[in-house]
Amino acid sequence: EKAGNDARSIGMALGGVGFEVVSVSNASQKRMNQAINEFVQKVSGGGIGVFFFAGHGIQINNQNFLLPVDFDLPRDANDVADQSVSLQSIQDKLVEVRARFALLVIDACRDNPLPKRAGRGVVNVRGLAQPSAPNGQVILFSAGAHEQALDKLDDNDRSPTGLFTREFLSMITVPGISV
Repeated sequence: EKAGNDARSIGMALGGVGFEVVSVSNASQKRMNQAINEFVQKVSGGGIGVFFFAGHGIQINNQNFLLPVDFDLPRDANDVADQSVSLQSIQDKLVEVRARFALLVIDACRDNPLPKRAGRGVVNVRGLAQPSAPNGQVILFSAGAHEQALDKLDDNDRSPTGLFTREFLSMITVPGISV
């Protein structure tokens, strides 16, 4: 619920400062890829864009994956790659189309949705890995490498958006949008 509110709030704020917004909520892997491809085309040939993702993300072998709503619990690491969207693939697409600048904002990994397993599990670290970004790309995470993001400070926090989104929105000054 908060992830959808986060995406809508960020979309309104970015639209308010002049960005054309492609917004998708509760998306399947296919729909996520369609929206990513639409975004990539809009910034091709020297464009500037902001990519915002709120939801679950996981790390496997120092690679970050964004999870769609149709993600099933995996049997092994290959299942994760097959069912999710690789952050690296988004970065590669932006390089291919020669985007001038892209800010990738990843508000992910509040809790790892994969069950803990005894011994060697599919995922044995929490949080997302710290990727390298090619020239013209900046990645902003809601938590440090290998850390989980906080959605709220305490149980009394009734905000419809997550803590990171509130802080990020405070950097985008748009009259009339409340957080």
